[in-house]
Amino acid sequence: MKRPIISLISFYLAFGLFHYLSIDAPLVYSQDGEWTKIAIESGVLNKPANRSFHGMAYDSRRGVVVLHGGVNSSWTILRDTWEYDGTAWKRVNSVGPVRYVHSMAYDVERGVVVLFGGRNTGSGDPLSETWVWDGQAWKRVTTSDAPSPRMIPGMAYDPVRKVIVCHGGSFNNSYQVESDTWVWDGQTWTYVADGPQRWDCEMEYDTNKNKMVLFGGYESRGVAPTDTWEFDGKVWERIAEEGPIGRCAHSMIYDTFRGVAVMFGGFLAEGQGSPADEVHHDMWEWDGQAWRELDVPLKPKSVIFGDMVFDENRKKIVYFGGMPWFMVDLSSDTWEYSSSTSHVEKWRQF
Repeated sequence: MKRPIISLISFYLAFGLFHYLSIDAPLVYSQDGEWTKIAIESGVLNKPANRSFHGMAYDSRRGVVVLHGGVNSSWTILRDTWEYDGTAWKRVNSVGPVRYVHSMAYDVERGVVVLFGGRNTGSGDPLSETWVWDGQAWKRVTTSDAPSPRMIPGMAYDPVRKVIVCHGGSFNNSYQVESDTWVWDGQTWTYVADGPQRWDCEMEYDTNKNKMVLFGGYESRGVAPTDTWEFDGKVWERIAEEGPIGRCAHSMIYDTFRGVAVMFGGFLAEGQGSPADEVHHDMWEWDGQAWRELDVPLKPKSVIFGDMVFDENRKKIVYFGGMPWFMVDLSSDTWEYSSSTSHVEKWRQF
């Protein structure tokens, strides 16, 4: 459904007010939560530089968030690797694979972060390379078979079957969208099923239902469905026709503490009205049955093409980078979100 078109002037005036409230108000109370802004010393060795299209995964064995690659505001493709322990960022590698629009997931069984796909040039074809990070170095893994070259597939770890699941993605910017599902067992990629045709979807493992849950992404140019899908390791099933507004460039994690998927931000390009209509600052939870919009009045303003993970040790969501609009004001901010079982939500910025 199309919305009324708002003028760009109105959009930028509204955005300026939103920016002011987000950055300058040190503490805001609402019925659901609070925001706290905490300063962090700037500098190339203190935190990752501003970026987008990067990848993140949570290494539960070592208790750190792992961030790799992306692009900066000059469209320089990055190859650095950082880790965040809940207190500080540390650059742990500067010569990893040059990569952006890739996907990453942590392989609990083998204790490594797995990186797949993405590009290493600004406009070249994507890759079908598989890399692993063991906390010390990156290693490219050569395989006899693999998913075709693609950008931004959905990727997550299945702890029951002990495999990384990779689904969908796109070969190019002409919206050649894939629908195949593959699994990685640490040595080999195996094709297992066909499912929804999606690019830049978000997929996480629901530990309550022992199934992957998928939301968002493009089905074709300008078409982002509102449905929600589950995958049991063999078959995909659409379990909800309607949900949040369809989108791409969003972030989603699974909160293993509360047993819900949490989705944040995103946008829908290609003719859905003005930029104000396309960018989504909303935040939702999926409990396995239905979506619920969260009442969190102020959120990170860089809501597209950032990334977030769930820190299982500290029971917090960590969100980094992104941008408020395409290739505008790329962020180097780190945000934390925590939620109690009584649905009290709050964000912290570092």
